[in-house]
Amino acid sequence: MCGRYVLGPVSWADYHSFLSILPVGPRAEAVAPFKTSYNIAPTQMMPVLTLADEGLAAVEARWGLIPPWYRGEVKVFRKTTFNARIETAHEKPTFRAAWAGTGPGGRCLIPASGYYEWTGEKGAKQPWFIHLTGNAPFFCFAGLWEQRVDGLVSYTILTRAADPVLSHLHHRMPVILPADAWPDWLAGAEGAWIETAGTGSGAQFGFHKTGPIRGDAPGLIDPLEEVPNAPDLFS
Repeated sequence: MCGRYVLGPVSWADYHSFLSILPVGPRAEAVAPFKTSYNIAPTQMMPVLTLADEGLAAVEARWGLIPPWYRGEVKVFRKTTFNARIETAHEKPTFRAAWAGTGPGGRCLIPASGYYEWTGEKGAKQPWFIHLTGNAPFFCFAGLWEQRVDGLVSYTILTRAADPVLSHLHHRMPVILPADAWPDWLAGAEGAWIETAGTGSGAQFGFHKTGPIRGDAPGLIDPLEEVPNAPDLFS
């Protein structure tokens, strides 16, 4: 799963350079530089990348997809829709319209620098920061988005079975798409590759323990400095 993620500083130059591999160029009015946050939580507004008639668009959206059939107030919507399983999203009533692109929504890319996972027992959980090694300015989760009649855009992050390197932290992880899969994903391409999207991309994961994830500051992703066990003076 993915219940918190990070998007560090991304410059306008980084944005253009990194997305130039797509068949359409970014719109001039796209949101840039991206909004920075080190503790992105469900219901927060963050940028997602979608395909529009004018080309690639970056729009601010609410994390936690609001399905097109829901007509009530957003603040009382109680379904947990910040994640969706890539294996079943195409058949779930909440997500299938966005998957198929049959309404105002569709598929999207969600820029990120990393995400958090927790291990341990309730009341003593240890947070971990997970990221890709390398010097790319950001990577992208695979996502789905919808737009309400009032104009609110919302999104979900797709998940899959965890990479073996990360499975000791959690059995699920976000789908991190390699850059060469971005065009097909955004265009709504189907096929057997969907079953393995985000796997076998050669991604190298880094992960480390952090301190408590509270507030929003760059230091949240710093490695935890663990203090060696003090000697027992009474033994």
